[in-house]
Amino acid sequence: MGELQHYPADTPNVPFAQRPIIILGAGIIGCAAARQLLQNGFPVILVAEYLPGDQDFRYASAWAGAAWHPAGGICSEWRHLQAISHRHMLKMAQDEPESGVSIVDALEYVERPPAENSSAWGRTLAAKWRDLQPGEYPSEFSCGWSYETLVTDPTIHMPYLGKKITALGGQFLRKRVEALEDLYHMFPESSIFINASGIGSQTLKDVQDDQCFPERGQNVFYKTENCRTMYFRNGQEYTYVIPRPMSHGVILGGVKQADNL
Repeated sequence: MGELQHYPADTPNVPFAQRPIIILGAGIIGCAAARQLLQNGFPVILVAEYLPGDQDFRYASAWAGAAWHPAGGICSEWRHLQAISHRHMLKMAQDEPESGVSIVDALEYVERPPAENSSAWGRTLAAKWRDLQPGEYPSEFSCGWSYETLVTDPTIHMPYLGKKITALGGQFLRKRVEALEDLYHMFPESSIFINASGIGSQTLKDVQDDQCFPERGQNVFYKTENCRTMYFRNGQEYTYVIPRPMSHGVILGGVKQADNL
C-alpha cells in the first residue's frame, strides 16, 4: 500500500518536517493518529503485522463493537479525551457517512445510584440527554438515561481509514517487529516513533509492558433492520446491543474476561 522511500542515513540536512514519523501498529489508534498527522502535513509510515481490512482474530480493531458512551469513574483528563473523540466522530458521521460512523439513539440502564464521577457527566456533551423516569427502565436497575450517541462499524471504518491514509501519502509496511529497536535500524533518518502496537507491547523485547493485558470479548452480529438504538447495561454485568445501521444489523454482547486471550 505505497512504495517506501528512504533518505540516506548519512544525510544530516534532511529537513525535520520531511522525515517520516514511524507508527508501529495499524489498528484504530495507529491509523487514526496517522490520518491526523498526515492532515497536518507530516509524512507517516505505519509498520504492522495486520493492516486495515484484515480479519485475523488478533487484529482487535476489526472486531470492536464499537460505540461511544460516557465512561464512569474516570478523571477529568480522560473525560476531555472522550469529548474530543465525540466531536471528531460526530463530524465524520455528518460529513463522511462513508466512514462507517453513524448517529443513533442510546438507552443506558444503571445498576447502582450514580456516584459523583459516574457516567452521568455525559449530559454535558451528548445531544438529547434525558434522565429516565421509574417505569422507563427495568425494575432491577436504579436509574437510566437516554441520549444520542455515535457508533462505528469497523468492517467499514478500518478499510476507509486505510484508503484515506494512502490517499494522503501515508505508507503501510506489513512486517512483524520483535522490538522497537528494529524500527530504529529500519528508519535511521526518523526521529519520531509512535508505539501503537496495543497488546503487542507485552511481547516487544525492549518494552515488555507487564501492565498491558488482553480482554477476551465475545459478540454476535444479528441481521435486522431494527438497528437505530443502542442498549447498554452499566454495572457488574457487561452487556450491550450496538447498532450497525450501514450493515443492517446489531452487535449483541458481550463477554469481558481480563487477561484471557
